[in-house]
Amino acid sequence: MDLLTKHTTSNNRILKFIAMSIFILLPIISFFFGIKYQEALYIKNPSITHDKKIIQPTPPIATKTAWKTYINKKYGYSINYPSNWTVREYSNSSAGATFRPLSKPNDPQYEYITIERRIKILSDEKDVPFDEYVKIAAKGEIQNYIDIKTMKKVVSDSGVMGYETTWKVMSIGGRQSGESSPITYFPVLPDSKATIQITLEEVAYQDIYDKMLSSFNYLK
Repeated sequence: MDLLTKHTTSNNRILKFIAMSIFILLPIISFFFGIKYQEALYIKNPSITHDKKIIQPTPPIATKTAWKTYINKKYGYSINYPSNWTVREYSNSSAGATFRPLSKPNDPQYEYITIERRIKILSDEKDVPFDEYVKIAAKGEIQNYIDIKTMKKVVSDSGVMGYETTWKVMSIGGRQSGESSPITYFPVLPDSKATIQITLEEVAYQDIYDKMLSSFNYLK
């Protein structure tokens, strides 16, 4: 065998060795990089399928705002309010109270929700149906409220029925300036001369206002 033949045979053996090595190592390399790809994919999208099971990240524990209860023993009613709000009862008559977020300054302008027992403006007309009285209530109580704009029935979780209203408001200059914030009226039974009024002063807190309405109740 001459030198050229020996060199060719040696090269063939080297090529066969390289080919065999690639054949053996390729599945191992593919498997390794496949695992790394799945790990990277899972980081970007935790809801991937693995071994026919859906892997989901553990959801955060839901937190709920606790609520407190304001009780008016003098007039026999109660209403809930968020624990991160504070309550100030009217000192002169104890007819009701105001509520404001603790995050706001201790100032009446930030008392965004109020509740109060009030005498009807038509207290002498006992036979006026409650829904008819509601239609003129704020018009008689507040100087620049000229007419009712919306009126809808609300029922608290305890079954007390009332009406949530908004009103057309007249500016001081005599031109109509818009719509008021909601005022909700609940009847006081058997006292036909009074109502419980719950007023929202800031529409940004409508959701809290609605939840407070749903919690309104009379003491037994």
